[in-house]
Amino acid sequence: MNVLFSLHRAHWLAVIILFLAGLTAPAATNFAASVTFEAVTAAINSSAPGDTVIMPPGTAAWSSPLTLSGVSLVGSGTNQTFIIDNLDRNVNTQPPLIFLHSSTNFFEIGNFQILPGNTTKNWHGIIATDMAGPCRIHHIFFNQVNDKNIMLYGANQTLIDHCWFYLKGNEGVLVRDTGYGDASWASPMNYGRQNVPCIEDCIFTNVLVGVSSVSLDAEAGARILFRYNAVLNNLWANHGTESGARLRGCRSFEIYSNLFAMDPTWSFPYAMSIRSGSGVIFGNTITGVKYVTGIVNYRNGERFDPWGGADGYSPWDNVVATNVISGVHSGANGANYLEVAGANWTVNQWVGYTVVNKDFSGASWNFSTIVSNSATQILFNPAKDYGAMTFSTGQRFEVNQIYPMLDQPGIGSGDLIVGDQQPWGPNPTVAGLGVAKWPHQVSDPIYAWSNSLNGTPGKIGSDFPNIKEGRDFFNDLPKPGYEPLPYPHPLQGSGNGGGSGGSGGSTNSLQPPARVWVQQ
Repeated sequence: MNVLFSLHRAHWLAVIILFLAGLTAPAATNFAASVTFEAVTAAINSSAPGDTVIMPPGTAAWSSPLTLSGVSLVGSGTNQTFIIDNLDRNVNTQPPLIFLHSSTNFFEIGNFQILPGNTTKNWHGIIATDMAGPCRIHHIFFNQVNDKNIMLYGANQTLIDHCWFYLKGNEGVLVRDTGYGDASWASPMNYGRQNVPCIEDCIFTNVLVGVSSVSLDAEAGARILFRYNAVLNNLWANHGTESGARLRGCRSFEIYSNLFAMDPTWSFPYAMSIRSGSGVIFGNTITGVKYVTGIVNYRNGERFDPWGGADGYSPWDNVVATNVISGVHSGANGANYLEVAGANWTVNQWVGYTVVNKDFSGASWNFSTIVSNSATQILFNPAKDYGAMTFSTGQRFEVNQIYPMLDQPGIGSGDLIVGDQQPWGPNPTVAGLGVAKWPHQVSDPIYAWSNSLNGTPGKIGSDFPNIKEGRDFFNDLPKPGYEPLPYPHPLQGSGNGGGSGGSGGSTNSLQPPARVWVQQ
């Protein structure tokens, strides 16, 4: 027994020693023989997680996708190492050029330029990641590549910094949380933390005059930190719980200390489009547009599967009251207003309510949000895509009251929603209840302060009267208890890339925007 015990002890001591040796083994730096896909792949295959592969100066077209997991990939600079995206997406429309696969250890990718080759649009990102752990994407020049430049899947700790996005009517960064975003919408907020995707010290430039581009888009419960960036002729945007089908909208955003500059050809009247969620917007310098934000809720005038519209009949909204008033239209045929002779309403008493045309025979725009009313007439918003609904003589109407609406701007976490969407699976329900129901979401207003619009104080606002200042959003008021994540991001000092003047003498042809000073 003693001999057997000694053998077992010796065996486990050897295992422990080998394990500890693996933990303390220094990371290696390996050099690819060239920038070709084959040379870079060979260097990566001979590396272990934690190692770094450095690409030399040169140019190469890649016709195969590269997957990285734990191994860093660093070029010699944005004006020295050039990769041409030459994937044949007619064969496979899915793959990004470079996919960063989940890894428990930190790794980075940076210091090179990506150019478009003989390829079609890529809807899933030139660089994409499903990282749950820390990852840094930095000093990459996306030089007019096709479609989305970076796609972040999953609740991750990815830092994107010192990148340059030359866009041609496409998206710089698209961010999603895990799954449909249900877990994010059921979880408490964590403003000022490191465990959300961060985009800082980047430049987004739209190179196509008169064509809209998006610097950042977010959906599926995404939580975003966007700061110290320069956005030129680009829209900052997020999706709501609507046109993305089963995908929920963006959950939260922290947008501060950015420069937004638009020229007269810019097609939007605002710099930021907010369709969902809550957050902070402060210290931004904005020029060339009329408004800081457009805060909207598209379900106010359209129905989207599987959620329906905010018309008083969807179980997903908090319906305060239905059939508050009803009757028939007494005005002209085809009127883009509702008229009821002798109604004697108080002026604007129905602002923010929803009016429904119960006899409208057109498409889906048979309800809308009331923006004003006189003693006998009600005016309402047009729908997002289809224009205003109309009333003809004798058509029936009703007015309903809905607040809040599912995942609307200024609303926060609630009950967990589960399920899929037909025909792929059962439609969503509230977890534990098995039915579609208002998920008891709490108020979580948007706070804005210290923003500048064309040289004067800039305020956020909404054309939707049921998204109200003083309730769903606040101006000139810092969010109580909010503390931003320290700048620069803790991961900026990580890795071997270093950027201009960094490890290996790497150089980059472009410089990050000057930091915008913000007084809080």
